[in-house]
Amino acid sequence: MGQVAQGLWQGFTFVLVLGVLGFPFFVWRRRPAYYWRCSDCGNRNPLDKRECERCEHRVLDADMPRYIQADWTGPDVAALYLTAALLGGAAGTLLLVGGGRRPRDNTTEQVLLFLQQPDVLWTLSLMIGSVLTVLTVWMLATRFRWTLAALGLRREGLGMHALLGVGAGVAVAVFGGAVNSIAQVAPGLTSDAAGLLELFPVQIADPLWVLILPATLVVAPLSGELFFRGMVYRMFRARWRMPASVLVTALLFAMGSGVVAPFAALVALGAANGVMFERTRSLAPGVVACSTHGALVVGWAVAKSMWAAA
Repeated sequence: MGQVAQGLWQGFTFVLVLGVLGFPFFVWRRRPAYYWRCSDCGNRNPLDKRECERCEHRVLDADMPRYIQADWTGPDVAALYLTAALLGGAAGTLLLVGGGRRPRDNTTEQVLLFLQQPDVLWTLSLMIGSVLTVLTVWMLATRFRWTLAALGLRREGLGMHALLGVGAGVAVAVFGGAVNSIAQVAPGLTSDAAGLLELFPVQIADPLWVLILPATLVVAPLSGELFFRGMVYRMFRARWRMPASVLVTALLFAMGSGVVAPFAALVALGAANGVMFERTRSLAPGVVACSTHGALVVGWAVAKSMWAAA
């Protein structure tokens, strides 16, 4: 019976791996539904027409490529995330193996223990986030023909948006600290399955900071906002009302985020970023909020570690 179960599990794993590897390439072979957006009224028009169906603005053939766009769907978003996870995970694994870091054997227990090591977690997080950022920008610019300004990365109102993001990041960090304190009092609650203090070095000279600081302050905020607010939230918002879109995107952000914090705090951070994006149509507040929140989490963990070691 055990051999049968093992065979079924191996077969299921084989099918799952084939699906994960093949799904992104299968989806990307589909041609998106392109349209051209009128520069005067913003109406979407079919490519075979040169006159806007709403305001009758006419576009010359030579100018048409500047107005062509396409919208993404659920399979496109899933394909992008899976591909980034695969490529980033593979790149991180190659870096670790090249540096002499590998599990002692190939048993499931040893592999899980290996993946729980701080340097392994931060390397994989940094590589997956970096690949996700590059793939998101590339996919938007080439496949869907969106500019970063149209997506929400603009200079207009940058100072006010940055202040808004700092305030949101501080508020979420305080909320996360309260959740963590309650979880320590109530044994039935969990605050952070990975363990905050095990993932941050106490010594400032520890080389692990080379991975932690870029991943927490730059890569994770940029990749998270580009993907979850720039793409996922827009996709849901085109179909649902704002509260449902914000909540679902926040849950997906919390489940797919590499930021070390209580799950409830990540949901709150995703929800705050969704509301700010809805009000400002800019990704800058969310990027700053994630960076501020990450900096405060790192600072709190380091201060607590140093205080405990003193």
